[in-house]
Amino acid sequence: MSTVLELDGTTHVVRYGMQDDKKEMCHVYFFRNGKRFIIDVSGDDVRETPFYDTWRPLIEPFDPKTPAGRNWVEQWRNLATLVITASLQQLRELAPEVTYWITLGDYLHTPSYSLQVVKQDGAQNGVATKISKGPEDIPAYEFRPYGVDMFEGLLDGIPKVNCHQLTVLDCEKNWKVPPRKVHIADGQIARFKGYEKPSKSVESGAMHCYSLDSIKCSLRLHETMQRLSPEPIPGLASVLGIVMDERVEDNGSSESSPKQLLAGILISWTGNDTMWDVVRDVDKADTEDILRRSAAWRTKINNVLNRLHAFGLSFCDSNGTSWINDSSTYIDEKDAAWLTTGSSFVSEPRGGEAHNACVEADMKAVRELFEEWLPAELAKKVGT
Repeated sequence: MSTVLELDGTTHVVRYGMQDDKKEMCHVYFFRNGKRFIIDVSGDDVRETPFYDTWRPLIEPFDPKTPAGRNWVEQWRNLATLVITASLQQLRELAPEVTYWITLGDYLHTPSYSLQVVKQDGAQNGVATKISKGPEDIPAYEFRPYGVDMFEGLLDGIPKVNCHQLTVLDCEKNWKVPPRKVHIADGQIARFKGYEKPSKSVESGAMHCYSLDSIKCSLRLHETMQRLSPEPIPGLASVLGIVMDERVEDNGSSESSPKQLLAGILISWTGNDTMWDVVRDVDKADTEDILRRSAAWRTKINNVLNRLHAFGLSFCDSNGTSWINDSSTYIDEKDAAWLTTGSSFVSEPRGGEAHNACVEADMKAVRELFEEWLPAELAKKVGT
C-alpha cells in the first residue's frame, strides 16, 4: 500500500512492498528525492543482529481477528520505516537533498537502484546496505509509455507535447498519487492522464491495462466529437494534447536510436477530486452544504448528457451499462462538475432502440448517483 514517511528530514513515498515470513524475506519500494529504491531483506543476510530481532516480528502475517492484525497499516509503516532507516547512510549518498521532479519528463526518467540489507560489524543495528542493481532509467509510480502504433487512427490533428515541456504542479499535496496537474507552455493548466502498467484483475486473475482502455476511450470520443461538433461541451473533459516521451532502446548494438513513445494524454483540468473524494473528506457539519451544492452538479451533468445524447452518443458500454458514477464525475476548484470517460463508452453514434436504451441507462445512473448514493454516503457521516 502507498504511504508517506518523513525520515531523515526527507519525504519517502512508499508505494508498495512484499513480506513472506516463511521464506524470511521482504522488500520495500519507495521514492526519495526523485529517485526510486527497492530494498530487499533476507533473513539469511541479517540473522543474529539487533536489526533481525526487530524485523522478524514485523514480517509476520496479519491476523485481522486480533487487535494487532486490525492495525496492519501501522505494522506495515513500522516495517518500511525500519528497512529505510537501516539504509539511510547509502540513501544519503545516492539521493541527497536536491530539487527534483520539476517536469513530467523527470517523472518518466527516474534513476532507480536496488539495495540489499546485509550484516555489517560495527554498523548501527548490525546491518548496512549495498547496491545490487542500478542506476537504471525507469518511469516513476506505475507509468509505462507505449508505442505510437497502438493508437493508429486516433492521433490525427491532436497537438503533440514533449514531456519535458510540462511543469508538474501541486504534487506535494498528495505524494500517494501520480502527478496529475501540469502547466503547458502556453500557460494553460491541464490534467495528465498517463499510461500505466497492466494490473491483475481480482475476479479473473488476468492482467489488464485499464489506463490504456480509458485513454483510448478519450481519444475515440475526441475523434468522434471533431466530426460532429468541433466546439467543446462545457463539463465534458476534452483532449488537449498527446504527451510524447523519447526512450533509447538497448538493441545490443553500439548505436541505439531513441524511440518515440506515448506517455499519455492531456485533457481539460477537472480538479483533483472525484465525487467520491469530496464525500470522503467532508465533515459531518457540512453534509447539508454538499447536498445543496450537488443540485448544480447534477444540472451540469445533465446538460453534458443532453448534448451527447443529441449526437447519438452515451456513456454506455456495448452491454448497455452506463459508466457514470462517483469515480467518473469530478468536482473542480470552482465547484463545477465534470464528466470523464472511463474504460468503456459508446463512441460512435447510435440510433433507434439501442440509443434510447443507452439514454435511459445514463439517466438512471445519474439518478442513482445523486438520489441514492450521495444521500446514503452523507447519512453515514451524520450517523458517526
